[in-house]
Amino acid sequence: MTLNNFLIFIKKAIRFPYKEADRYFRMLMPDVRFLANRHKTFSLVYVGTDEKYRNYIGNLMLGEGFTTESLPSDRIWHLPEKIRKNKPECALALFEISRFMEKHCRLENALIMPKWVEADLDISVPIEEVFPKRAARDIRRRIKKNDYRYEVTQEKSLSDHFYYNMYLPYIQSLFDDAAYLPDYHWYAGKMKHSELLLVKREDMIVAGILLEYLKEGVLMNYVGYKDGDHKYLKEGALNALLYFTVVRLKEKHHRTLRLGLSKPFLNDGRLQYKTAKGAHIKEAILSFTPETKLALAFFRNTPELRDIMTNNPFIFYPEKHTLCGAIFTDADRSLSYPDIENLVSPFRHYQGLEKRRVYVFGNKNKCNNILLPEQYADKTEIFSAETLFSDFRITRI
Repeated sequence: MTLNNFLIFIKKAIRFPYKEADRYFRMLMPDVRFLANRHKTFSLVYVGTDEKYRNYIGNLMLGEGFTTESLPSDRIWHLPEKIRKNKPECALALFEISRFMEKHCRLENALIMPKWVEADLDISVPIEEVFPKRAARDIRRRIKKNDYRYEVTQEKSLSDHFYYNMYLPYIQSLFDDAAYLPDYHWYAGKMKHSELLLVKREDMIVAGILLEYLKEGVLMNYVGYKDGDHKYLKEGALNALLYFTVVRLKEKHHRTLRLGLSKPFLNDGRLQYKTAKGAHIKEAILSFTPETKLALAFFRNTPELRDIMTNNPFIFYPEKHTLCGAIFTDADRSLSYPDIENLVSPFRHYQGLEKRRVYVFGNKNKCNNILLPEQYADKTEIFSAETLFSDFRITRI
């Protein structure tokens, strides 16, 4: 760190309250955790302070019962070498990219992914054209089958009932230790510029969602179901929430609906649902934390890592403000037309991705002279995954 940067740090530490100064210090000397599962040989390191996101990554890549071990921290640019030295078994490291890192560091040989993405739905067209035909049929069928109706309210008693008896139980059961739970006062503050849309079957409220009227557009947020019971989701209550929200906003002459945050993994259920309904993926305006990006550093090419990457394609930034899909395959031969189609076609309706990049593990020659199917040629690139295992480093600017 240069003397000038050090003085800037000291000035901020003096000017800001203790909590802010502590957070700024952690940007320079972040938390380092080693994640493992005794039933698996794969392990990873997570660098950053977002415990909820760390828990999500642990459950996703290591499964239930994973353990965390706190490792000695150091200045951020020393950590890659320390991880290699102290945890040589580590196959993957994820670094939260803080404002300090973005301003003062350069990351070499890493994939940068957003922690969150948003999805927008165009509702400027006639309601019959808002959703893809197949999705529209399913939505109408479920609404008719369950005889769903809706109402919109700002009544405090209903708002409190929704928060305590629908939203909190559902989110806690869905995400467990990875749940971001706003306290009641935060939620109540949002009601000043929001309304609650409730879905009913006969006189029973089965689902609800908050519609926030923000300067960036109307945001669907805080979904919940009666007693947190997932059966209402399976019966189609989420379809009803989405459809009735579109009806409500078209009455108020809005042209776009923001469907909220999703994790950037292409197989994430919430992201799949939104894209299947015709939503367009975009960079997130919202975030639960100041750090909005992760750097994925590949340390060891192991069978377990290849399996995890193959099963968890994700969105990343090949360059600033450009979203692409990273899809992995461990093919034991050169890729054929059907292979490419099987890899790419599940994500063909993911609007908002500039390209889909297929990373192939194994011999680099498998990536040579691959002819892409015509319908995917302009949106698909083939790369050797071996290039990801170059020497990851963080250097000071």
